[in-house]
Parts: sequence; C-alpha cells; structure tokens
Amino acid sequence: MRKPICRRNARDTKKNTARGEKKESMTPKVLSPEEDGEDEKRTEEEEKEKEEEEIEICAGQGRLKFLSRGAAKTTGVTPSFNKLREGNSVVLHVKDLCEYADEENTDDEEASKVPWVEHKYAIGDGTRPEGLDEALLKMKVNDVAEVRIFASSEYQLCDALLPETQTIGFTALFVVKVVEVTDESVTDDKFAMSHRERLEYGEKMLERGRMLYQTKRYRRAKLIWDKGADVFSLIEPQGEFDKDGEKRNKESFKVSHKIYNNLAMLHLKMGNYMEAEAFASDSLDCEKNNVKALMRRAKARLELLKWDEAEKDMDTALQREEESNVEKLKRELAPLRKKLQLLRKQQDLKDKRDGFGNVFKKSEKKRYYKDDEFAKENEAFPCKELTTTQLDWDEEFAKIDIEEAEAVRWKGMKEREYKYNLLRFANDPDMYMKNNA
Repeated sequence: MRKPICRRNARDTKKNTARGEKKESMTPKVLSPEEDGEDEKRTEEEEKEKEEEEIEICAGQGRLKFLSRGAAKTTGVTPSFNKLREGNSVVLHVKDLCEYADEENTDDEEASKVPWVEHKYAIGDGTRPEGLDEALLKMKVNDVAEVRIFASSEYQLCDALLPETQTIGFTALFVVKVVEVTDESVTDDKFAMSHRERLEYGEKMLERGRMLYQTKRYRRAKLIWDKGADVFSLIEPQGEFDKDGEKRNKESFKVSHKIYNNLAMLHLKMGNYMEAEAFASDSLDCEKNNVKALMRRAKARLELLKWDEAEKDMDTALQREEESNVEKLKRELAPLRKKLQLLRKQQDLKDKRDGFGNVFKKSEKKRYYKDDEFAKENEAFPCKELTTTQLDWDEEFAKIDIEEAEAVRWKGMKEREYKYNLLRFANDPDMYMKNNA
C-alpha cells in the first residue's frame, strides 16, 4: 500500500526549491578574463569621452564641445577606423549659429529653428575653415558637436580663398553632425600611398603653400609644406631587384627639392636659421646645382657664425650659375660678402682687445701670490705658521761620508770572513761542516 504524501512536506519542498532558484539568481556571475578586460576598456573609453566633452582646439583660439556621441556608421565602405582622418570624404549637417555666438544667453528656441545645411567635402582640401578641419579630426561618425572659433582667428580662413575676401571679425559658431563617410581615402599615411599619389599630393601641397606664402599666411604655409615634405621622406629601394626605383626617386626629387627650398626660405624669414640650413641642405641633396638653395644656406650660415662654410657656398653658387646670370648673382652676393667682411673685422677687433693677444702681458702685470706665500731659500714649500728648518750643508755632507765609510768597513769585514771560511774548509772540511751544521 502506497504511503500518502504529506501536504506540509510538499509545500516545504516547493518553498525550498524556490529559495534555491532565488539564491542561484542572486549569485554574482563570474566573468572570464577576456570579458573583464573588455568591460574595463569600455569603462575607460567612456570616462575618457566624458573628460573630452569640451576640449581646446586651434592653439587655444577655439573650443570643441560634444553634444552627443554616436556609433560609427558608414555606407559603402568598411568601418575600419574610430576617428575621422585627413582625406576622408564626409557628409556633414551644419547649423550656422554665428549670429548667436557673441550673445551670453543664447535663445535655444531660436537656435533650434536654424535649418541644417548639408556639406560634402574631403577633410583637409582647403575649401572649409582650418578650425573646422581640426575639429572633425577629433570626431567620429554620428557625433554632434559645437565648434566655436574666436574672432580675428586665422583658423576661420579657408586656404582656397584669398584672405581679403573672407571676414573673421566675429566669433564663428557651428553645430556639426557627421552623417557618414563616403570615402576612406587618407592623405596622412605616406606608407599607404602609391608613388603616383605621393607625387600628386606633393605638387598639390607645393602650390597651396605658395599661395599661402604670397598672402603672408606663413604659419599655414609652413604647415602645408611640412606635410608635403613628410611624404617624400620615403626613398624607393633601387638595385637589380627594383630597376624602376632610381627612376621613381628622381621623379620625387624634382618635386621635393622645391618644397625643401621653400621651407628654407620660410625659416629664414621667420629667423629659424638652423632649420633653414637643414632644409637648404636637403634641397641640395636632391638637386646639387640649385643656386637658390646655396644662397639661402649661405645666409643661414652667416647668422650661425659659420663664415667659412657660408663663403664656400657663395663661391659654389657662382661656379654653378649660368654665365648669363653670373653678373646678376654677383650683385646679389655683394651685400652678403660685405656683411661677412664686417663680421670678421669685428671679431678680429674683439680678439685683439679681449682675446689671446694680451694674455701674456696681463699675466706679467698681475701677481697671483703675496710675498709671504713664496717659498724661501732651502724650503720645500712656504709655511707661515710652522718654523722653517735651515739645512747645514757641511754637516749633511759629513754624515754622508761617515755612512759611506761604515758601508765600506762592513764590506771589507764580509770579504775577510769569506776568505777565512775558505781556508778552514780547505784545511779540515769535516770539522768545518760539523761546526756549521
């Protein structure tokens, strides 16, 4: 007969089962090392993004304030990057809030009515303000940020337009949303660029820098030329395994030596003479007959007090210049030679006055010791506090004679003892050995 089940026991069993399930649900889940590392990394990135909600841009002449951050999305390309890079083709939605930039309390309702305007361009192509390019390089796709560039800042200017056609007397304020990236091409990775792409990029930077230099935007021109010069820091391998390497290098030198030469000119104007000398030397490495580079290096070396090297560069420039332009070059060199002559003359006068010409005369006039500091006769060194010992030379010589006589006497006694022992040994060897045993 089957024993009936107690309702109380069944109820307790059900309750214990529920408690066990609740206990299991309250037990913390143990993460694997990989999952734990990912969580820590995600937390660090979130904290870093919070810290960077508002950052300084444009060398302190602008601010970037993130309003929202979004996950990266691209159409037609692989999302293989986190932040935007120079050369990326992007689609932006922009709100122009410049009329509200100088107001302390911006009317959010009025600002929200400003329509979004779509912009499509490649970052760094010079068609948009420099400050906007710098802000975009710190953003990701679907980020929304407020870009503020202060009044009278050069970072408001576009490279593609003349400065006189642009107005920078007010604070520029934009709300920018990065919608998508339509092309992942980059211009900041020289290793990923082909030889032809490097040549085209270098020529483009050369022309952009020239225009900026002509409009007296020297800081921006230096930045553009530096980018072009960096591309040509790569040298193609050449040899029997790569017969086209030498040809490609020569093509690169035709463009790079112009950029190096322009950088030498720019650094001369800015007073950076060491950099000017270095870039002029780089230009001559690519094109040894470059007379302009020789002239600029000579000017830099004059300021660096390398007078012999500067004079050698002047002479070399005359030798390598075409005959039709020699007289013109001589007229250009005349002020430099005159300056060199004047500098040498000034240095000669300085050396004669303060240099080695009067060293020995000054040392004769000047006394470095007092009278009581000189050693007296028969003294090993001057001693002010201790009494000096005067030597009696006759007594000293007499002592030496006595010591020598004593030495001779002892020597004679040793010789006599030696002869006596020989005679004893010859007369009675057994007795001698027994006595000396």
